[in-house]
Amino acid sequence: MKQIGRAALFVLVALGAAPIACGLGVQRTELPNGLRVLAVEDPSSDIAAAQLLIGANAQTEPEAMAGLRAVLQQMVHGGLRERLRSEPDLQPLRDQEDAAGMGATGTAFAVATSWEFAQVTAQGTTDALPDLLRFLREAVFSPPLTQEVLAPALGVTHLGLDGERAAAPAEATSYLFRQAADGPTNPRARSIRGTHATLGGLDLAEVQAYHRRYYVPNLSCLCVVAALPAAETTRLVQESFGGLARGRDVETSAPPAPTQSAVRVTEDPTLEWNRGLPAGFQMASLIAGCPAPAYGDPDYAAATVILALLAGTDQQPGLVRQDDGLYRALGLEPLGVTTAHAREQGAVEPLPMEYGPCNHVAFHAYLTTRSLEGFSRGLLGHFERLAAAEPAFAEAQLAEAKTIALNQRAQTLEPRVTQALELARSELLARSWEFAAGFDDRLRAVTAADIQRVADTYFQRHAVGVRLPAPEVEPEEQPETVPPPGMTARR
Repeated sequence: MKQIGRAALFVLVALGAAPIACGLGVQRTELPNGLRVLAVEDPSSDIAAAQLLIGANAQTEPEAMAGLRAVLQQMVHGGLRERLRSEPDLQPLRDQEDAAGMGATGTAFAVATSWEFAQVTAQGTTDALPDLLRFLREAVFSPPLTQEVLAPALGVTHLGLDGERAAAPAEATSYLFRQAADGPTNPRARSIRGTHATLGGLDLAEVQAYHRRYYVPNLSCLCVVAALPAAETTRLVQESFGGLARGRDVETSAPPAPTQSAVRVTEDPTLEWNRGLPAGFQMASLIAGCPAPAYGDPDYAAATVILALLAGTDQQPGLVRQDDGLYRALGLEPLGVTTAHAREQGAVEPLPMEYGPCNHVAFHAYLTTRSLEGFSRGLLGHFERLAAAEPAFAEAQLAEAKTIALNQRAQTLEPRVTQALELARSELLARSWEFAAGFDDRLRAVTAADIQRVADTYFQRHAVGVRLPAPEVEPEEQPETVPPPGMTARR
């Protein structure tokens, strides 16, 4: 069993990273062209890390062109790698990369696409920072958007779309869940890579026009962490990016959320979960949960603690994963999967909290089709009890949940490239880097009353997404009873 990956993001090149101390000062500057710059001085390492986020979110992409942003990022990446390989004046960056093999003392570049922004990451030694920044500017704002670059970018995106289900079978279920939770017209309820049909309909002129419109400094934020005074880093950024022209401002807002609970169900002929199961049994992939506060909302911290309270960790299971009755409700025991083994194998797993206007507290489960209603009722009962006047948890459980949330956050932010991303994301989406900088304190301050209030506000409606295998022709002979994929029976 696999926990659902964050479908909002796909990374094209893996990065090495150097640790960065927390609590360092941040200098914020807005250039005349609108680029927001965050400079962080960290003398603990000679590695400089830069995160450039472009606020070209999913709502800027017409439905008929779904996947355009992913293709454009692939084009940026292709142009970036080609320039790094072939242009003589980039020899210093190539030398670092060759010497370290993309390691801790070399340079590394990566691009990614999420629902909320396009992302380009760069890191290299501090003395190469001027070259790195100039290269980053040209790679993002002046990429070679030609037919020769478009063709392989489309090919990679088509392959990525094919690989979504194979790599994370529950990912398609997450789109159904988001259709139920956020409405079927919300662009976050579809794959970032679009569909084969929409990709096939893209032409170069559309990609070029989108880049001109949305890849502009006033829709972007750059965070740089380096062993330089923040003022010096800001000066280097000004030299590299200050000459870019400001584009038109863009304001987007999420479509209105549904007001009623909803369920979305589909049959997927590509699923093979029924093979080898005894007669009368079919497996399903289900996601159920409730809306949560948007990233940047003061109550986002309480929602983060709620997820930790319900989920816990493998070593310290939360309210949901402590519930033996809920695991029995999966209907897996007749298939040789005990309650303990189902818990071990991740039959019920939380979805990670997201960053954007449409967030959820939700869980994914593999279960038998005959168990769908009973399991959903049991899982959503945990959400309802959090909104009750009497707390559904002890103070010790709340304290443990806050510790879990803080520890998970600390692990996530250990690499300096990740801390740079956190600050840039907060500046871009929450309109201030201080939201991220003060988030640990917000987690520590969450109270039982906050949990009850947020649950009462947001958990009045729920959403369920279910993906079923298409019906199969009954075989002449039934094979030996086997457990669901990813699990082994225990006798």
